[in-house]
Amino acid sequence: TPLECERINGFPDEWTNTGLTDSNRYFCMGNALVVNVVKELADEIGHIIDCE
Repeated sequence: TPLECERINGFPDEWTNTGLTDSNRYFCMGNALVVNVVKELADEIGHIIDCE
């Protein structure tokens, strides 16, 4: 469901529920960056920079 896609991508529940069709909600989540992955990458880069 679109709700499950939002959760997998790290977005709040119903983030894309703005009147879009389910197909468009899936499209939006398919093109979105996964929030948790971006955060982990940023944290790791920060650790690398601090160690050098």
